[in-house]
Amino acid sequence: MIKIAKLLLLAIILISSTLSAQTCTFTYGSVDSDAQLVCPGTAPFPPSLDVLPTGGSYTCQWYYADGDIIPCPVGNNTTGWTLIPGATSTAYIAGGLSQSRTFACMIIPVNVPNCFAQWAAGCKHVTVLYPSLVNFGTIESGDETVIPFASMPDTIEFSIPQSGPILNYTYKWYYKPWHF
Repeated sequence: MIKIAKLLLLAIILISSTLSAQTCTFTYGSVDSDAQLVCPGTAPFPPSLDVLPTGGSYTCQWYYADGDIIPCPVGNNTTGWTLIPGATSTAYIAGGLSQSRTFACMIIPVNVPNCFAQWAAGCKHVTVLYPSLVNFGTIESGDETVIPFASMPDTIEFSIPQSGPILNYTYKWYYKPWHF
């Protein structure tokens, strides 16, 4: 009787250690983390998963946090994040924004042993850019006389440089032909 009890206890310990050694083989994917700048009232390009989860079935749940650049969440803590009702696909179509917002996606494995809800890697930062925050610069003014086909005009430069939260500026130059 004691031998049977010891064997039964040993079997329970072996089964228990085998079950606890199993790990989650599910991968949670990642969010397209390209930051965006938008004007007030403009909808951003939809935040989406750029690498889909693998290892079983899952559901998605999108969240947001307002403010400038919010650190991307990790693990499964939702403190500071607001659930977006009905946003359960691999992409979320946001409406026009009036303030900067960061989007993140919680992945919930469905019927996948030893796997629990956690954030997909990364998040999408969308900065709402108010024109008052940007100085596009001022071009030097002045007149110049150029002899057609005989001289080149001076280089056009900025007297006041560009400034603000935009790091790279692209300009499109226009001219108005002068006819005598």
